Amino acid sequence: ADVINWLNGQRPFTTMYIINFSSSADITMSTLIHELTHVWQAVVAGPVYMVQALHSQLFGKGYKLSDKDVEQAKGKLKNLEREQQAVLVERYWSNRWGDHPTDLWKKYEELAKQVYKAQGIELVYSVSIPSVLKVARPAPIMLTASGT
Repeated sequence: ADVINWLNGQRPFTTMYIINFSSSADITMSTLIHELTHVWQAVVAGPVYMVQALHSQLFGKGYKLSDKDVEQAKGKLKNLEREQQAVLVERYWSNRWGDHPTDLWKKYEELAKQVYKAQGIELVYSVSIPSVLKVARPAPIMLTASGT
């Protein structure tokens, strides 16, 4: 992970259910929330989210999320690119529960709360596993905060 993070400019990144960061990293809670959003994307969309996130970084809007983007999402988180989704949830958390809370969280709440829901999404796995191995499918991730 240290070598990959060095090549990646020391930015944490998520591969399915694993958040990767260098052993010397000091990860902020807002960064963790951003990366946990990618874990949620892995749960509801499968590995294709990684390709979509890379596409967003290289050819799309990446980490840029404007008020116009939020408005154009028309109340549906899925209308934002993968990185924009993670930025939105990160901003929602930071503005609501971060070190310096503001009322800005209200403009993100409708979309951010969709992370809690995986309605209408079905994951289908077809894997051959020897009968001697028992494999448990990871439980969905739910982000919560005290007082909600």
